[in-house]
Amino acid sequence: MYRLSALFVVACLFPAAATAQNASHWGVVVSFAPEHSWKVIPKMTEFLFDPGENVDVRSSDFRIGIARGRDLGGDWGVSYVRRNIADGSRFENTTEICSGNTQCVTALSEFALTRGVTQIGVEVHKFIPFVTIKRRVQVGLNVAGGVSKFEGNVEFHEFNFDFSGDPRSPQFGRRVEAVSTRPMSEIPTFSPFPFGKVEAAVGVILAPGVKIRGSGGFDFPGYTMFSITGVFLFGAR
Repeated sequence: MYRLSALFVVACLFPAAATAQNASHWGVVVSFAPEHSWKVIPKMTEFLFDPGENVDVRSSDFRIGIARGRDLGGDWGVSYVRRNIADGSRFENTTEICSGNTQCVTALSEFALTRGVTQIGVEVHKFIPFVTIKRRVQVGLNVAGGVSKFEGNVEFHEFNFDFSGDPRSPQFGRRVEAVSTRPMSEIPTFSPFPFGKVEAAVGVILAPGVKIRGSGGFDFPGYTMFSITGVFLFGAR
């Protein structure tokens, strides 16, 4: 009789425990990408920004928000995003200059430098696990999208050639540089600015409701080499 009672209690507890582990919980999500972990894809900036033929833009970013998910499943959330563009990130264009005897050289025609530029926005993410190994390691996909605005300035440098005056003068055909500064908010392409990502992700369940995962992949208009995300679900056990 006692054995049957014990078996009945165990049989009731196991489904309850499984249900508790599979229940959905609210929590917080925090993500960080170290300095220069994000890099722009040059081809994607040609239609976004002028100059944009040759590009070297890197950044770090920080995200924090609310999340909802399951201990052994995936999660989704809404986060505040702050991406700090490396100061002096460069966009440039070149041009071909030809002389009368058809000899041509390629020269820098214009470039732009970022000065104190920050991208601020709101992002919705969803982590989709494909497999959970030994209830400890999760392998899956992280997808996200959002909208943002830019703060800071862009310093434009434009080069022209002055062919006025005496052709025999050393000053004839001299290179002239014009410098101007514009706020990022005044550049139509960047206000507002949509963004999105599709990344491969590998996570570890450290304890009930505590997950850490690393990810990397496409992050429009560039790619993230590595970022780390922590998810903390309240009430998971």
